Amino acid sequence: MHRNDTHDASSQPSMTAKEQSTALLDRASLGQEYHAQAGKPAESHSIKLADIASTKTTQNVTIKSESQSADVVQHPPKADRVDLLIVMPSSIDRMPMVTASRGWRQGVQTYVAFEQEIDLATAPAVFKEGVAKHNEVYGVCPDQVVSDAKWHKAGDLRATVAPFLANMTIGPNNFKWMLFGDDDTVFLIDNVLHLLPLLDPTVPYFMTDHLWYPQPPGAGGPELYVHANRAAPRCLPCNYTDPAEDTFESPSYQYIAPRGCPCNTQTLCEADRMGNFGQGCHWNSNTPGYWYFGHGGAGMLLSSALFTLGTYDDVVDWIWSLGQISSGDSMLMGALHNVLGIIPTDPGYGYFRPTIRLFDPGWNGLQVKGAEDENTGDNGNDPLGILDRLESALQGECSHECEDQLQHTISVHLRTRYLASELDQEEVASHVQGYEGSLDHKPAVYLHHKFAELWTQYNQARSSRSWFDVQMSA
Repeated sequence: MHRNDTHDASSQPSMTAKEQSTALLDRASLGQEYHAQAGKPAESHSIKLADIASTKTTQNVTIKSESQSADVVQHPPKADRVDLLIVMPSSIDRMPMVTASRGWRQGVQTYVAFEQEIDLATAPAVFKEGVAKHNEVYGVCPDQVVSDAKWHKAGDLRATVAPFLANMTIGPNNFKWMLFGDDDTVFLIDNVLHLLPLLDPTVPYFMTDHLWYPQPPGAGGPELYVHANRAAPRCLPCNYTDPAEDTFESPSYQYIAPRGCPCNTQTLCEADRMGNFGQGCHWNSNTPGYWYFGHGGAGMLLSSALFTLGTYDDVVDWIWSLGQISSGDSMLMGALHNVLGIIPTDPGYGYFRPTIRLFDPGWNGLQVKGAEDENTGDNGNDPLGILDRLESALQGECSHECEDQLQHTISVHLRTRYLASELDQEEVASHVQGYEGSLDHKPAVYLHHKFAELWTQYNQARSSRSWFDVQMSA
């Protein structure tokens, strides 16, 4: 469960406790590189927020609606895999999922943060055989002692600092966009590459449309903390235009998003029509990091410019200023807001199309799934629904809405602890031969493989069609 307790900055841990529990903060041990392909981190470049606000360099590309003819659409150039860096926190016992994810992340450099160094001499053969081929770098962030007063999960710190460790290790000049998610998050790389020409990596972006937020009174249903929640504050990308905006009727509870260049508290406050801010642009409730944060399993897209606004050390100092710590997801949101000054940006396409979500879409309706998720609701987590749509598309049976969602899905959260009983165990077994480790992770290993397999087939089938031209029967 994503717990979010009020951060009390008045109760700081002693320096001794900080040093003892974060020996990992020594740069000599953090972000270690375990293969020869990793180069020296590039020197950081810097930009000024004032420059970004006054000089808008983003391509002003209009996304085609289904009603427009194909000959009026300008197709932006496609981005490249070398522009990307995938970052995931993991652990030694979950190594099979890291291995299985290689099927869908081919050609993209990847940084994985473990709780201890990887000994390739004793690592499972199926893991170490692909290290160099898949351009992987491994870093270290030790587990923390779990307690109600501090860490809720042993890997919460790792989940918070992994993006900053990766940036420090790889170097900000060696990627334009970071895809950050859990080790059971699947990114559909081809869709990511089609989205990127609409965005400017020199603008600090923290991008997702899958946010936790309290269920608003006008949305109906029980009082829950819900993800994904359209009521959560956000911006739209700098200079974003969309023909669907002209006819879009926003639900009463949906947040009215301004354009953000970049998106910060001031941007939201100046455009606030939802009562989120009081005098002096102070948040009235649900400040970033307190039941308002990006869902880690759904993943997020971070621009390289984001990391020029604050360092790894800045983030760690902020974490240790807190008397009480919450989940990794919420702490990351808190760091991005309190240290870097940035608020989430919605990609835009799904914002104006209520049936579409780019990060971890789902169709099962609001669900409360177990004791761990008490008082929370889930509007996502439907990986089997995406697989069903891929199979329908390959058979020529995908509806207009089905095809539209497939062509815009950025990520899928596997979260297999709720799905194992729904999978064909014989098929699972056929995909996990040669993997060592816990049986609990084999359903996720299987789904990593299944997504890579079906997505490759689907992408080959659609290769003759333009990204923006949705050619299908309505």
